[in-house]
Amino acid sequence: MRRVCGEKPGTEVVFVPVSFDNRSDPTPVRVKYKVPTEMERRKLLVFGHSVSVRVDEDGKPTGMTMDEQGNVDRVTNALSELVLFVENYEGRAGPIINGKDLAHHGDDLMVKEVYEEITRSVVLSDGEVKKSDGSSDSQDRTTRLYDGTAETVSPEGSTSKETAMGSQTPTMSMSPSWE
Repeated sequence: MRRVCGEKPGTEVVFVPVSFDNRSDPTPVRVKYKVPTEMERRKLLVFGHSVSVRVDEDGKPTGMTMDEQGNVDRVTNALSELVLFVENYEGRAGPIINGKDLAHHGDDLMVKEVYEEITRSVVLSDGEVKKSDGSSDSQDRTTRLYDGTAETVSPEGSTSKETAMGSQTPTMSMSPSWE
């Protein structure tokens, strides 16, 4: 029989973020969230930007459009729906006491860390991961840093290259239009 692994949906988890040296604070920020259902999990795990590529009549790429607002909405909805309470945290607009407050008034790093913790709660534990028979191309269970060259195509058809350095840390884009 196949069994869906992971914590039971609705289980309440208390998380103490590490951002801003929070864990060494005598009154650290604490966040209580509920483990998402499988439907909520699917909504959370739609990573990356929604991208559409424009092509000319020959099929040659002429540009692309990225939906950054979709990422902001996904984070805002996840925090609003899954974070039950926040303790010991104050934003510029006043106390941050729930997921909606956190999404709208929390520091970018704190928001990112809480969102990543919630998404991590839906990933299989080491005990639940079955060993591969070696047929996979990847044997490394770690996430690689961005490293390499990306090419951009302008609407006029010219290209430019950018190099990603391995020492850079990937970041989540946050729109200043949240408030």
